[in-house]
Amino acid sequence: MSSAKSKTYLMTGATGYLGSALLRIILKDNANVFCLRRKTSNLWRVNDLEAKIAWLDVELVDFDRSEEHTSELQS
Repeated sequence: MSSAKSKTYLMTGATGYLGSALLRIILKDNANVFCLRRKTSNLWRVNDLEAKIAWLDVELVDFDRSEEHTSELQS
């Protein structure tokens, strides 16, 4: 995935089994990654990546907050 250099990604599911594996692959290419997480998310699969990603705390049913985050990313 060498095409990921200087790209920015918004991920959901980064704390899960497949998502955490995909996150590691993306980060190997020095991409900027924003990950959505619930307040109750278990981060044990990605604890070592904490400094390399930006977490956005949202509940996907909280549409106003989700819209606020996507607006921030677009600017």
